[in-house]
Amino acid sequence: MKVLVIGGTRFIGPRLVPRLIAAGHRVAVLTRGQAPADFPGLAAHLKVDRTDAGAFKAAVTADPWDVVIDTVAYGPADVESVVDALGGRIRQYVVVSTYTVYPHDTTGPRALAGPTDFRLVPEEPVDLDYVEPEYQGPGGAERGAYSLQKRALEKVLWGLRGSPPFAFTIARPANIEGPGDPSNRRGFYVQRIADGGPVIIPDALNPPFRHVYVDDVAQALAAMAGNERAHGRAYNLTMEEIMFLEEYLGLIAEAAGRQLDLVRIPTSYLERTPLNPYRLPIPWRSLLLDVSRAAADLGYRSTPVRQWVAETVRWFLGPDRGEDSRDYGRRALEVQVAAEYRRKMTEAGLWT
Repeated sequence: MKVLVIGGTRFIGPRLVPRLIAAGHRVAVLTRGQAPADFPGLAAHLKVDRTDAGAFKAAVTADPWDVVIDTVAYGPADVESVVDALGGRIRQYVVVSTYTVYPHDTTGPRALAGPTDFRLVPEEPVDLDYVEPEYQGPGGAERGAYSLQKRALEKVLWGLRGSPPFAFTIARPANIEGPGDPSNRRGFYVQRIADGGPVIIPDALNPPFRHVYVDDVAQALAAMAGNERAHGRAYNLTMEEIMFLEEYLGLIAEAAGRQLDLVRIPTSYLERTPLNPYRLPIPWRSLLLDVSRAAADLGYRSTPVRQWVAETVRWFLGPDRGEDSRDYGRRALEVQVAAEYRRKMTEAGLWT
C-alpha cells in the first residue's frame, strides 16, 4: 500500500513509520519540516503547514495514497481539510483522537482493589456534544480546548457514515508515555525521584489508571492501516495492567535505582505554603479503557508496564531528555515544605 503519515517526526511517527516501511508499504510523511525525517526507505518528506489549506491540498494530492494516518489532528478543521483534499482519493483515513472524549471518570471512589472491581469503558457510544462542567461558562472552551476539539474532530468523521468519501478509523489512546515524550510530563516524577529527595503527593491522590506505551500506539496504528475490520470503528488503546499512582512511582524509583521517598500532604496544608499552587501532572483521571476490541480486530497486546517505564526512565536520565521538568526550579522549596511537614507531624506523634 501507499501510506501517507501526517506528523511523522516527533513522538508517535518515529515508531510508526519504520513499522510501515518494514511491512513493505511505500511511506511518505507530511510535517512542517521542523525536524528531519531520517527513515531508511522513506518515499518522500512533504514539508507543508497543514493550516495553509491550498498548500496542504496541493501537497497531499500530488501522489495517490491508499491510506492516510493522521497523528496530529487536533480539531475539526484538520479533519475537514483531509476530507476536502482526499475525499474519493483514498481508501482509509486513520486518525489519532484521545481517551478524553469520554466525559467522566468511571471508577468512582475505590480502595486499593483488583481490576475486576473496576468498570472498563468500551468505545461506544460517546456523547460528542458533551462539555465538562468546569469548561462551561466564559473562558471554559479555551481551557477545555483539547477534549472539546477532539470530540468535534470525531463528530466530523462519524457524520460521514451516511455518504463516506473514504473509510475511517479512530484511535483513542490514553496518556501516551515513552522515551522522547515532547510533553515531558513524566519527567516531573522521574527527576524528583532520581535526585533522591521527597516527592510530594496530595493526601487523597492515588488514582487507578491505564496509560499506554508509545510503541504500542504505533503497533496499533500500523495494524489499522488497510484492515477492513477497522473501517468505521474506534479503538481504545491503553496498557492492559491497571496501576495506582504509588505503584507507578515505585516502578520509576526501581528503574532509577532509588528509594521512593513519598510524602503525602493534605491539600489544605499545601494551599497554605509557598508551593501553592502545587500541580501534579497526570495520572489524575480514573478512566479505565477496555481494549478487547483492539485485541480482537488488531491483535493488540500491550508491552509490560515495568519494561516501558524502565525505558522511559533511562531516556530521561540520559543526555537527550531536554529541559528540566515542570516547576523543577522550585525543587528546593518542595524539599523545604516536605521537611517542615514531617517535622510538625513527628512532633505531634503522627509521623512514623
